[in-house]
Amino acid sequence: MIGIPFHPAPWSIVDNRIVDGAGKVVSAAGVNVCGYANLPTTKSQATTRAKKVAALGIRVLRAHHMDGPLLDNPQSHGERFQWWLDALKKQGIPVIIEFASSRFEKAQVVAGDSAEWFSYVRQVCSLDLSNVVAACPVNEFPSPTMAYLEMEAWIRKCGYKGLIFGSNAIVQGGEMGDFANGHFYCGLEGQKDDEFFEIEYKDQPWNHPKPQPLPVVATEIGHFWPASTRYQSEWQIVESLLKVKAQVIIMFAYVDNMDEWTSAKKPIDKDSFHNDPDRMETLARLVHRMANVSYLPRTFTPGFKASKVDGGKWKIGTVTAVGVK
Repeated sequence: MIGIPFHPAPWSIVDNRIVDGAGKVVSAAGVNVCGYANLPTTKSQATTRAKKVAALGIRVLRAHHMDGPLLDNPQSHGERFQWWLDALKKQGIPVIIEFASSRFEKAQVVAGDSAEWFSYVRQVCSLDLSNVVAACPVNEFPSPTMAYLEMEAWIRKCGYKGLIFGSNAIVQGGEMGDFANGHFYCGLEGQKDDEFFEIEYKDQPWNHPKPQPLPVVATEIGHFWPASTRYQSEWQIVESLLKVKAQVIIMFAYVDNMDEWTSAKKPIDKDSFHNDPDRMETLARLVHRMANVSYLPRTFTPGFKASKVDGGKWKIGTVTAVGVK
């Protein structure tokens, strides 16, 4: 995308700011790609997908939940993941990862009792991670300081040279690492899988990020479908992060299924951007805002509601269109 600067690896911290491999201060929008959706079947397919990401203005990508495929088949899936890392590197798009996520007992890992985690870190670090600019030991776990430091030391011993951070430490607490990281959502508190809150982010002040002593990176933001307030909420999250000088803001999720790399039509779901104009508009605004490039927002009013249930929530069911204020 013309006018949107790239921020190639490696990243480092200079004067309490994240700078890229060219010595430029990082300010980038990103998206999450989850699990098997990070695994192209050919090098050519990896290149095509990386170019698609670049064309959207995305300048950093989080390869999320990779422990599943890399534990299932380390050799084959490791090779395919390497194609993805290499293709993104050629486009100038660096990657953020975690070393434990969906396939580990996290409490056991941070207690230092998971031989599998130590082995897995060594396995992942045997790949060429020169395009991985940042990694966390465990996704979404408030690690005690000593456990974090021990995990960080092991990651370094295995050869990883990028930034290391404490996942979601702004929200959950725990060790920050090289930068302050957070996951910021709206309407998630305590609902069942088929229920959601019809609420805006501005009305949930306990979730709003506070100024931090370190650079700020948000590796997840979102308000899930089918709330009609989603578009306003996701942009309000962006604005709240810009107030605390966030250098990287990554939306959840762009691709979480393999078929989303194609143009196939499928229904909108709570996680995906696919076929969702609200989310793609938020991404477009975010890309331009992070790059300080002028952009005139469009207006969308295709919000959704379902049947109302107790506690100010709504239940997914027969969905009808409503206007967005």
